[in-house]
Amino acid sequence: AFMPMWRAPFRELVFDFCADDHGFWCECENCRSLDPPEEREKQQYSTRWWLLLNEVASTLPSHEYPNLSLRMMAYLNFLEVPVGVKPAADVQVTYCSMSRCYVHAINDPACERNILRYKPRFDAWAQSGAKITNFEYHNCLPTISNYVPFERAWVADMKYRHRLGMCGAGLVTCPPD
Repeated sequence: AFMPMWRAPFRELVFDFCADDHGFWCECENCRSLDPPEEREKQQYSTRWWLLLNEVASTLPSHEYPNLSLRMMAYLNFLEVPVGVKPAADVQVTYCSMSRCYVHAINDPACERNILRYKPRFDAWAQSGAKITNFEYHNCLPTISNYVPFERAWVADMKYRHRLGMCGAGLVTCPPD
């Protein structure tokens, strides 16, 4: 019954995949065997996540339904680019840069936190060949105010993301009032 709706040229159907807000993954022998040692050491599960997503992407009938797409979040403990698995070309990745410094731009050399931890991830995702967007958490600040003047860093971030070829960004923030 829904299939004809998917074919309508003015409609878009998006499947969004994001795991829960916890860091727990199956620890059975079969699942653990999917994790490369370098990911296991950092408690990252990106390869396991991408094996699942690539399998899902391969089953979507995109040749019949060109307006059907798959999006996923690189989030929590699957933030890294997967090891030995190329993300499916038709999957859009939303990289969630949690806990970064928002006082400074991602590529500001004055900010050791962003330069050492976040810029390499942005660069790696940009080089992965996947379609990348970014999701920011400006409201997660150690302050009682809902507003801090970060506009210069935001603009610098937008320019940096554009240079990397990222196709968009989203953010969670609060109005100043």
